[in-house]
Amino acid sequence: MRLDDAVRDAVRNLADEARPVNLGARAVTVARRRRAVRAAVATIAAIVALAAAAATVVVHPWRDPVQPAHRPSVVRLTLSRDAPLVIEGLELTSYHRNNGPTRVLLTGGRYVEATVSDAAVAPAGDRVAAIRLRSVGLLDPATDTVPRPWQLPWGFARSVQWSPDGSKVLLSVADDGQNGSPRRVGFGIVDDDEVSWHPAGDRVVLPIVLPGGAGPVPSVAALQLFDLSGAPAGALPVPALVHGPQDWSPDAHHIVGFDVRGGGLLLFDGPPWRQVGDVSSDDDVWWVDDNRLLVARRDRAGGALLLEVRDRAGRLQGSYRIEGPDVSTMNHLTFRHIR
Repeated sequence: MRLDDAVRDAVRNLADEARPVNLGARAVTVARRRRAVRAAVATIAAIVALAAAAATVVVHPWRDPVQPAHRPSVVRLTLSRDAPLVIEGLELTSYHRNNGPTRVLLTGGRYVEATVSDAAVAPAGDRVAAIRLRSVGLLDPATDTVPRPWQLPWGFARSVQWSPDGSKVLLSVADDGQNGSPRRVGFGIVDDDEVSWHPAGDRVVLPIVLPGGAGPVPSVAALQLFDLSGAPAGALPVPALVHGPQDWSPDAHHIVGFDVRGGGLLLFDGPPWRQVGDVSSDDDVWWVDDNRLLVARRDRAGGALLLEVRDRAGRLQGSYRIEGPDVSTMNHLTFRHIR
């Protein structure tokens, strides 16, 4: 299925519409609604062709590989609301507690709670973009308000993400269903976290999702790139979900993506992009540098969070045990590089 054809057809379909729309989003919708057998076969054939080069790559899973002669000692850290938590040059900027209606955000050197649908701390740590259903704007942490919000004319915002340079904000927006059955708009297709920034900050990344066939679970065929006008800007043969620049190594040559069907994290190198391993983690991972990852593990019995530093082969480089009142219920952590 050629996305440029979808863009052309989307333009034709929009010729008589009055309200502004996102051409990239409509192009994706048009492409997904096509039912022509030849178009579907062409799409699958193209994806298979993209993946063929990686078919013979040996994948090395993380199964606790051979450890160094002296296993690194565990460093104990306490998460306090009064000071930032920093590990290996990564600063914890936000987290959820119990998936509740509040998010704990780092602002002014302290962690404060905000009642928001979603929020993101800017890469420089100086601003917080926050969503409250139909509005988005900069959060005032002192009053837990968004003083000058931008009101969406329709639908509601689901997720917010800063560009890598902190100059733009990307929203995932859902229709409120007032004009028929609920449908996704913007760039999102499956869930709130799919639309994301490319680490260069000049493109948006959207997984191309194939139907689940006989089962309910879809699969990701590749990552489609769009420029900021919504026009297709290439594709990467990476069959996994990425959730933002944090899933790319700083040099943009390595990606950790979520395997929708298998449920694990996959490691890719490129270009040319190929799967080179899988990552064992109880939660999420974050790149420390081009060769090392911060990997989350849960000590459920002890109520602590274990953060391990491992290289791309899975070898343990360091270990941190995080304790504190919030730790046993915290999830959806975000970090930023501060060095």
